[in-house]
Amino acid sequence: MTTEFLLRLHRWIALVLVPLLAVILLSGGLLALEPMLGRGEAGPRAVVDVAALTTLLQRSPVAQQAGEVEVEPDGTAVTLGFGHGAAEVRLAITTGVVLPNPGRGGLFPVLHDLHEGLLLDAKPVVIARQSG
Repeated sequence: MTTEFLLRLHRWIALVLVPLLAVILLSGGLLALEPMLGRGEAGPRAVVDVAALTTLLQRSPVAQQAGEVEVEPDGTAVTLGFGHGAAEVRLAITTGVVLPNPGRGGLFPVLHDLHEGLLLDAKPVVIARQSG
């Protein structure tokens, strides 16, 4: 009887968790295509002024609070991320001026929200962001 109970418990726990794990697996598989389609490339396509970028990151109070730094493909601007759900800030690398943030619509932002936070607008479930 104990074995039968444990098997039923195991089955119901699995039935509850399998859809969650399937969503995480499928969204992660689709996110693996992101670098091949242009977003999230390994490096910028243009030459970046490293000295200006270093100076910007050291002197800007906004940049010092950022947890993520992404250089845009043209090498003229940097996008600063502050964690899941927080607004991103774009800065010009040479001047440090805040630039308008173009909306990132499309499939990949939705997949990121689905994969990282399960569209719950909560802290990431799958990916633990580190700060500091």
